[in-house]
Amino acid sequence: MKYSDVMYMIPLKQEKILDDQQVDTIFFKVQELLMYHMSFLNTLQMWELTNTVGDKLLDMFSREAVAMCYCTFVDNFSNSERTLETCWNTKSSFQKFCEMKLRMNRNKLPLKALLVQPVQRIPRYELLIKRLLESTPKDYSDHALLVEAESAIHRLALRVNAVHAAGEDENIERKDPVCIFMFTDQIVFTVARRRGSQVIKKPIFLRL
Repeated sequence: MKYSDVMYMIPLKQEKILDDQQVDTIFFKVQELLMYHMSFLNTLQMWELTNTVGDKLLDMFSREAVAMCYCTFVDNFSNSERTLETCWNTKSSFQKFCEMKLRMNRNKLPLKALLVQPVQRIPRYELLIKRLLESTPKDYSDHALLVEAESAIHRLALRVNAVHAAGEDENIERKDPVCIFMFTDQIVFTVARRRGSQVIKKPIFLRL
């Protein structure tokens, strides 16, 4: 997240390659998520081996503010992708900027792949906590905290998945309906498109 913020979002605004609104849509909630994770990183860096870590994970992933940030990020993600695609197709300066960044950092992912990384952290953390639990004795003080942390991040994953599923359903509803008619020797597919008050159906014939 820090890489996409420093290498893409900030320069895009400073150099006026895209409108601020376009940049804000593409990188919606990225800076806020980065802030939460940088704070979490600082907490872990101050952690000592004699202390528990389950409480740190529980505090991070049970916060409603963190959950809402992830959910709104996912809810906007289709807008982010559409805006990114539109800017790529219509602004050659943006294409050149992205290509230059890739040449400068060959070991890094393209911007489109970077944008999905914040939400990919959730299953990674869940897997990490499962591994910690496997290595933590049940009578150790951290075990119960890790169990709570695992439950918290699992609930977060379910919420994020529900938001994503709702967005997918909405996208499906927006698509043009397809009608299928079966005849004796052919199938006719028609895509219904609305023009004003009229619905136009364009047939596609498939002979059996």
